[in-house]
Amino acid sequence: MGPIADIQWRRFLPWEGSQTSHDALTTALIGAIWFSLGLLFLTPGVVTSSTVFPFIVGKAVWSYSLIEIIAGLYVLLAIHSPEFRPRRSVLVLLFGLHVAALVIAGVLGSSFNLSFWSSYERMGGIFDLVHWFVLAAVLIFAFRELRQWKILVAVYLAVSWYSMSIAVAERFDYQWVGYIDFDRSLGRIGGSAGNPAFLAGQMLVNSMLSAALFAGGFRSTLRSRRFMPMALLVFYGVTALVSLWTLTETGTRGSMAGLLAGMAVIIGLYALFTDRRRVRILAISIGVAVPAAVILLFVGRDTAFVGDLAARNSFVQRVVSTSFNGESFGHRAIGLRIAGQAFAARPIAGWGGENFEVAYQRYRREGEISERTPLLDRAHNKPLDLLATSGLIGFTTYMAMWGWIGFLAFRRVRDDPDERLLHATVSGALVALFIHNLFLFDTATTLLVFSLFTVWAAAGERRRKPDELPGRSWVRLPTGASRTLRWAAPVLVGIVVVAGVYGINWRIYRAAQLFHETGSTVEEVAGNLDHFPPLATFGRERLLNVMSDRWEELDPFERPFMIPELEKQAKIALAAEPNNMELHLAVARFYRAASVNEPEFIERARFHTHRASELGPETPSTFLALETQEMLESGIWPPPKDLR
Repeated sequence: MGPIADIQWRRFLPWEGSQTSHDALTTALIGAIWFSLGLLFLTPGVVTSSTVFPFIVGKAVWSYSLIEIIAGLYVLLAIHSPEFRPRRSVLVLLFGLHVAALVIAGVLGSSFNLSFWSSYERMGGIFDLVHWFVLAAVLIFAFRELRQWKILVAVYLAVSWYSMSIAVAERFDYQWVGYIDFDRSLGRIGGSAGNPAFLAGQMLVNSMLSAALFAGGFRSTLRSRRFMPMALLVFYGVTALVSLWTLTETGTRGSMAGLLAGMAVIIGLYALFTDRRRVRILAISIGVAVPAAVILLFVGRDTAFVGDLAARNSFVQRVVSTSFNGESFGHRAIGLRIAGQAFAARPIAGWGGENFEVAYQRYRREGEISERTPLLDRAHNKPLDLLATSGLIGFTTYMAMWGWIGFLAFRRVRDDPDERLLHATVSGALVALFIHNLFLFDTATTLLVFSLFTVWAAAGERRRKPDELPGRSWVRLPTGASRTLRWAAPVLVGIVVVAGVYGINWRIYRAAQLFHETGSTVEEVAGNLDHFPPLATFGRERLLNVMSDRWEELDPFERPFMIPELEKQAKIALAAEPNNMELHLAVARFYRAASVNEPEFIERARFHTHRASELGPETPSTFLALETQEMLESGIWPPPKDLR
């Protein structure tokens, strides 16, 4: 490689040009962080077919483990190299306050266990958010320049082609990965996300980040005509187009609304600050043409042309079939109404994170939702969900964090004319993500890309000239303490990381696998559930329901020996989630079934049935349970199977 080519290549190295030369250990730690980040960026493509909820659990365990490793490597790097130690960051402070607010809400809420650990179906509790907070802080402290952020995003986009290719293959019914079973019953693609709406969130951000890097490098690349920048430009353009096409194939209207809102922000910001009149006119024209095209699709949905488009593309089909009286809009409206009632009942700290289902059961109305409809454990609107589950303390800290990000974005667009188009496009991507979450909620994929956004925004907090040295670190260590830490830190960090990865994350993963395994005895099933007790409540509820259904088939002589273990599992589950209506119903079912052997269980069944009725006063399942309990107490037993 010649000297000129070598100089061109080094322009793309993340820490090249730093005013501090790095020793071998610093270079090794930086390399290890980059390698771990590359693995972390695979998160959207992780699916664990051997676990319960394979599209959720695997992503969570994978990301937790790698974030813990990255955090450990960063601690060693910060101790060894003072230039990487934490600096003041309002964004990190606001993010930390939001996490603290959710902890307070969880302590004061319905179930702290659920708030902290969440469930296998969601994996989105405080434990999860703390990891993403740590990742955002590490990236903000380690990546301080726009050039470093561009490389970070470029690596993310390159790695994300793995999950993108799975989605594209699904669209053409070509299954090149054997661990995913595609479900095309909806006529929409979900890829490695499983849910089309989750995939849409990733594709939305991917398309706009690719467009941002394309826009940022377009002018300079065309002028330089160097091979590597030209190749990157082609990569960004192709990634943006494929992501956008995949987004339309998910048929997710909320994400497309986010895309349109993001485009409006890009056009508005660029038109506001550009001094080129022709560019302003072009931007405004595009801003008018795009929404007009969507409106025309809806207006002309009965035409043959639009009908042909709808047959070819999921998004067009969803647009033309949109009805505000439809089931989808109806369920979302109910969720939003319930969120409002939940907030009014507990306005300060809410019902506790991950406890929206408690409010949902309490405030749902008789007949408005069919029993076939899945229970709403989210409001499907991030701000309103926070109002319901964490009250004003969670909502205000969340909005303060986003407000600060918005201010930093506006300032970056205004103050950096050389990168104005890039900053405007990234600002639009942020707005698109926020709008997307008005129709959904955060997942591991969206929190991953949000961490990348925080790095870009936080770089705008340090308003200094390019040739100035970075500001002083928060952390100043005495010489003796620094030397001691350098020797002790690798051991301490190693212990903490191993404890996290093996002591917690591996146990979560193994417990999720054991959830699928059917034990030969109740004790064996209970032992599987006890592999990671904080996430076993749903499994215990399921065990009680299964045994209640099979109680009549069991050997009458074996039943008395099973009762103590099942009672134990019921007590553990109720201690973890005392306000879980479905759990009380499961316990009541068990006691009604077991009352054949122990008549005194009728009273316990009555207690849990009425407690479930208090928690869900207008739900069909509690009406059914009350009717069944009345039949038991009247001597009509066993009741018809459709009433059990």
